[in-house]
Amino acid sequence: DDVIDARFLALQLHSLWGQGYFQRICSNHVNQASVATRKLLETVITLPPLAEQRRIVAILEDHLSRLDAAADSLASARTRTSRFLRSLLSTLVGGNIRTGNCPTRTIVVGAQQHEFPATWTVGALVQFADSVEYGTSAKTSANSDEPVIPVLRMGNIQDGILDWASLKYLPQSHPDVLKLRLRPGDLLFNRTNSAELVGKCAVYREGDPDATFASYLIRCRFSPSVLPEWAGMVINSSFGRAYIRSVMSQQVGQANVNGTKLKAMPLPVPPVEEQRTLADVFAEAQRGVRRTIEAVTNERSKSDQLKRSLLAAAFSGRLT
Repeated sequence: DDVIDARFLALQLHSLWGQGYFQRICSNHVNQASVATRKLLETVITLPPLAEQRRIVAILEDHLSRLDAAADSLASARTRTSRFLRSLLSTLVGGNIRTGNCPTRTIVVGAQQHEFPATWTVGALVQFADSVEYGTSAKTSANSDEPVIPVLRMGNIQDGILDWASLKYLPQSHPDVLKLRLRPGDLLFNRTNSAELVGKCAVYREGDPDATFASYLIRCRFSPSVLPEWAGMVINSSFGRAYIRSVMSQQVGQANVNGTKLKAMPLPVPPVEEQRTLADVFAEAQRGVRRTIEAVTNERSKSDQLKRSLLAAAFSGRLT
């Protein structure tokens, strides 16, 4: 109509949302937040003349479209780095085989054939593991009045590394702590999760905080012939994911790979020095990808902040 431009109103309401206005006036019912119609109609808005509204909308749409394009580019960069890491991992785990360059051996997993150098040893994971055991099922807490130890859970394994951001704890006096305290080189395997995430794993390393682990994880300790970093690379590779898909069971939206199936997983094993070289290459690539993701995250945060500032300026008469 001749009073308000709908685009101007929509952008102003979005600006208020970005400032937390609607979060402050909403009510919660059974884990659902809602804003009453009465409160929405009572919301105070800025209403300049229609021509000024349209001028502001035109400027905002131009700037916001540029910011959206930048955000899409950042998201694309993150996707490409993740795709690169998966491709590199599969290449390294496959021994970077080139047809005719070296003799190979074939391992069939499900309906897929996977080629590995014939010089590598291949056996069930249990042949190379000193122990494979489940974590504690004891009830954890967010804090305690007595000394505690972190309990790593399935959410603490992210992109092949341990994430220490969100933790639960057990008292250090709990009997499971002594038996299940982690040692550097322990590989943690997520045995229950969604079909896409079950089987993710990470290595507990020297310098990580003192910790134990929960029952949805399985700990593998390997003999000196297998580096835990190498075993983790195999499990996280396309070959490892194919094996996990072939043996996992599913119930009520959850997938499971138990200890028996993990022990039976075929594990291609190069000589230790070759494992170390391949693991070092992959670790360096991981560090590069993490730096890229951090940069993308920071730039995305700056973009979001700029968008909020731009909207705030538009609806306070400071947009030029």
